[in-house]
Amino acid sequence: SRESDHTHTQIIMVSSKKERNYTFLGVDKRYVQTYTGLLHAISSLAALIFGNYLYARCILLGSIDSEGSSGYYHDELQTLFYVSALVSGLTLLPFWDKVQSWQLSTTTLEEKGLSHGQMQNFNRGRGVLATILAVAYPLIHRHSSEGVLKNVMFSRAVGAVVATVAYYQYTLIRDYGKTLFIVYGGSKLGYSLHLMLSGDSLYSLKEDYPYAMEYLEKEALLVVGCVQFGFMWYYLHSRKLASKELVQNACKRYHPIFLFTFVIHITMDKWWKLLPWSISW
Repeated sequence: SRESDHTHTQIIMVSSKKERNYTFLGVDKRYVQTYTGLLHAISSLAALIFGNYLYARCILLGSIDSEGSSGYYHDELQTLFYVSALVSGLTLLPFWDKVQSWQLSTTTLEEKGLSHGQMQNFNRGRGVLATILAVAYPLIHRHSSEGVLKNVMFSRAVGAVVATVAYYQYTLIRDYGKTLFIVYGGSKLGYSLHLMLSGDSLYSLKEDYPYAMEYLEKEALLVVGCVQFGFMWYYLHSRKLASKELVQNACKRYHPIFLFTFVIHITMDKWWKLLPWSISW
């Protein structure tokens, strides 16, 4: 009888532990993950649509004047783009362990000398952290008061957080290719180090180098656009809605077009004369 009671107690304890493991704040985790995944899908699609529209208006058709105004940029759409990209990245954090560990490439992981774990880390660095980092400074600058932006301690704290995340992103990306960090996080790391080491505030840095923030805004369109486009096709392939060949052809045309037009545009801007040393490297 005692053994039976003891066994029954153990079963209840195990059952209660399982119940706690499958609940979050009293809600079934499956429902939390479902709604989080739905929010991620919606925000990713929104970021892709808004980002492509803004990229076409700013990079392909727009211009930046000498005072740093945004030309063809629409403030409302910019905000929607930044928020969508940020939400897209943040809603992937609960699925950190489920980020894909494969790539639809013409060469295999074995030929590249990579493991599935290294490939997963690369996808975490570019698919999750890159979108968050890309919009961090533009959002802060657009929606913080002048007094907050002039606060040096606040600026250094932001710089420290962004620099830490950027370095962690580098550790995830480096096995796949160290130079890719320049695209996905290099400018954010440089901007953060400038804030931490120079003693400038976010406000004074923008006043001294108005093009620096314009550059980060343009780069956000490039990074988020490429990331969201690629992972949208990866998702369609995983659901057997697109073939491997279709995904490869779409990405190998879209990504180079985005990159080359971006490089041509910032070269026409003569970026080397307008950026601080922390970003121009």
